[in-house]
Amino acid sequence: MAKKKELVENFQEIIDSGDMEAFKKVFDTCEISATQAPRQVGSGRTKHLWKTNCNAISYKNLTPAHIQFLVDNGLNVNANCGYGYPAITFHDSNPENLRCLLDNGADLKCVASPQFGTPLAIACMCLHADGVRNLIDAGASINVTGFEEMSLIDLALSHCDDDGDRMSQALSIAKTLLEHGAETTDDTEEYLSVVGKRFAYHKDDMTKEQVDEIAPLLDELFTRFDISPIVVPHIDKHDGISEIKVTGKTWKEQYNELWKKLVPDSGKAKTVQGEMIRIIGKASYEILDNGGLNWGEDYRKMLKALSGYMSSFNSSGNAPVDEANKIIKKISASTDEKTLYRLTEIIVNLVVDNPQPVPLGEVNYEH
Repeated sequence: MAKKKELVENFQEIIDSGDMEAFKKVFDTCEISATQAPRQVGSGRTKHLWKTNCNAISYKNLTPAHIQFLVDNGLNVNANCGYGYPAITFHDSNPENLRCLLDNGADLKCVASPQFGTPLAIACMCLHADGVRNLIDAGASINVTGFEEMSLIDLALSHCDDDGDRMSQALSIAKTLLEHGAETTDDTEEYLSVVGKRFAYHKDDMTKEQVDEIAPLLDELFTRFDISPIVVPHIDKHDGISEIKVTGKTWKEQYNELWKKLVPDSGKAKTVQGEMIRIIGKASYEILDNGGLNWGEDYRKMLKALSGYMSSFNSSGNAPVDEANKIIKKISASTDEKTLYRLTEIIVNLVVDNPQPVPLGEVNYEH
């Protein structure tokens, strides 16, 4: 009987159990290169099967014994083991697993997908700071480029976002690469400045541990590149009672300011104005950054509530509620950025035009 090309659905549970015999038994019926079984993602009309090309070696919590079994039974560790990555990428932060792979022929120069480059380039792009150090210690060359032919330092810094942990990883990678002689480019300083601005704007939302880790790294790199420290005005959370004021000149600046003032770190906003900003922010993130994977009935309830909130305020030429409601009715998991930005602009203008805070009452949605 031909073996299955998909792994069993509870494969991760089998690995986590530590039962090596149960792990081996999976491959009595599955090919050694079998890939992850499809799983349901999303909800409502966007619910669908998600299928990847990740094989057994891409799973979490594997040990050298698991890896050795897979290699001994013919798994090619230098091929695409998932997402265009070789086996090393999934284990670069685990020294024991990495050593097992290298002892079994894993190549530090292998390119499973030309789009991403070598394992070190992928580690930089994925912000695996420990992985970068482990790969360099193992002999990986730093004189390579990665995604879109970017240098390794630029690759790490450009994939940093507002999340404190990712920011720390990116800066740590940049420091490690510089210590090992990696070259910078004409763009490196700009990428670093962008990271600095993100830290300045978002450090109030980070934990003390994250700030204590990021600040010295940023100071060291800023000194190396002779970049002046970035200072942004402190923005206090709105008290829910006083008039809502903004200083930003563009709607995007005003949106960022309103978000920091009116939207709490978790839960609903105190005011209707804050909840309007929160809803469009969450909906936009879900559609543009998360691919609409979680889009469903609750988001539609949020948008229906948003429409009601907007209709309760005085409209103006800068904030045409009728246009906003037409947009809201058409929003789906695949709505484009331009449309969402236009709706956000209208909402921002409406909040600015109606600065007297209105307390938020009971809501019928969860997000």
